[in-house]
Amino acid sequence: MTMLSFILAAIVIWRSVVPLKLHYGWRIAIGVVTALIAFKFKLAHWLGGPNYFAPELNPGFLLAGSALFSILLLFFALLSAFEIGYAFVWLYLKIRKIQYDKEKVRVWCNRIHGGLLGLAVILAAIGSYSAMKMPVVTQHDVAIANLPGKAENLRIVFLTDIHADNITRASKIRKIVNAVNALKPDLILLGGDYVDGRRNNIGKELLPLKELQAKYGVYGAVGNHEYYSGFEQWVPYLKELNINLLLNENKVIEPGICIAGLTDHTAKRFPHLEMPSLEKALQNVPENMPIILINHRPSAEAKKAAAKGVALQLSGHTHGGMLWGLNLLVKLLNHGFVSGWYKVGDMQLYVSNGTGIWNGFPVRIGCSAEITVLTLKNKMLSSAVRE
Repeated sequence: MTMLSFILAAIVIWRSVVPLKLHYGWRIAIGVVTALIAFKFKLAHWLGGPNYFAPELNPGFLLAGSALFSILLLFFALLSAFEIGYAFVWLYLKIRKIQYDKEKVRVWCNRIHGGLLGLAVILAAIGSYSAMKMPVVTQHDVAIANLPGKAENLRIVFLTDIHADNITRASKIRKIVNAVNALKPDLILLGGDYVDGRRNNIGKELLPLKELQAKYGVYGAVGNHEYYSGFEQWVPYLKELNINLLLNENKVIEPGICIAGLTDHTAKRFPHLEMPSLEKALQNVPENMPIILINHRPSAEAKKAAAKGVALQLSGHTHGGMLWGLNLLVKLLNHGFVSGWYKVGDMQLYVSNGTGIWNGFPVRIGCSAEITVLTLKNKMLSSAVRE
């Protein structure tokens, strides 16, 4: 994150602040402000740790810092695209030995930079508004091989990446819970990243989750943010909220399907905590029983899960990439998975856009937060197989 902040600050200052025809004092001041925004995570950590993004700081500070960082990051992306185009034009003029007025070019570049900054502000405002909205309900039929008759038309609601903190409060989570209960699900599955912050400060924001209602119960796995926020304090608390956590474990539910869940790879930072283990998570599953795996990250383990006979994997973590362009990077960092349906061997993988938003970059453009409803169908009787 520190290296990303340095690159962000250096390029923006070098290409858009230094060329300004202002007194050097003003340029230094603008450069310092730009650097402070770029190093927002480091600054927040100094002011309010223990997490590097300090989710327990004053909501006004969090929102202001996140808004400014979002504007800077979007401006950086737009500026980079412009500078690449400018470099090609400059190279063409050099090769053809075409003379041009450097001062006029500088003035026009500054004007374009100003326009790009304005566009970044607009995009950040649109993206922040979209990110703060209630999640949309998406519905999917899922064809499963060997599905028992009792599980035909079983309705599963999948939630992930709620990220309760000083911005995503109990009031919004209660609205999400009410929306889920209104869907009358048979089963509720939770994909991790419930919180940002310590239990004694943020615990009350998650209390509405205790009101989730489903015929066959509520089951969940953990995400990387539970580890950042105090894994050993959050796990017992989440269980108090009637969430049956599956930490490299499985549970056979009455209709005749198995629900399994993994821990997260962030455990490697904590030697006393258990790393993800598919072998352990799938122990003693009855032969030919359909398995639904909750794995917070749509990781390389998807291939292993498919090889072990998992029918459906549900994941989150990526937030759908948050916006076009950034989604390509998020996809690259997550083994080609970013949003929606994927076929991995004989296994279906669904990557949710997430139900909440992370305060570190609260922007969504083109990938709304979601409450996912999955209706199970017998593969032999249905043509709804995902390819």
